[in-house]
Amino acid sequence: MDLENLFNNTLHEAARGMTFDAQGNIYFLSEILNSFTTSSMAVTKLQTSSAVIWEKIYGTGNEKINPADIKTDNSNNVIVICGRQNSANNNKFDAVTLKYNSAGDTVWTKRLKGFGNNDVKPFGLNLDNDQFIYITGQYPLQSSGTHIFKSIPLREIRSGILMFRE
Repeated sequence: MDLENLFNNTLHEAARGMTFDAQGNIYFLSEILNSFTTSSMAVTKLQTSSAVIWEKIYGTGNEKINPADIKTDNSNNVIVICGRQNSANNNKFDAVTLKYNSAGDTVWTKRLKGFGNNDVKPFGLNLDNDQFIYITGQYPLQSSGTHIFKSIPLREIRSGILMFRE
């Protein structure tokens, strides 16, 4: 497999993660640098021969996207977590979770916003045996004064429905 040449271009600047599905297909999560201050995210599905099956680009190209983690579930869907600038919140970062089916179609997208002028910082995700999605990272608990952050897990997601896990 010649993955070096596949990702040796100006499009994919930083590999952020990879995972496999039950059929042995490979999923890569990468950051695409559009400029010094803006980036998008790419999710690429490859066969074991390194042939590209599909690729999805997330982001407008006019904001900063920080890809964090990628996993597959028991149905060969792929779940991705990233930080995305929110222009409505002084360009602070929200956590965005996306689920793609095995064909690359978006099943759902969920955005977790912080309080006030605070960033939400996703670091990783995992799935349990019941296919609940657990997100790790930092989430602000108050909007002003001393910054207090809640850690692992931030949220639990199932079928695209966000639920607190406290």
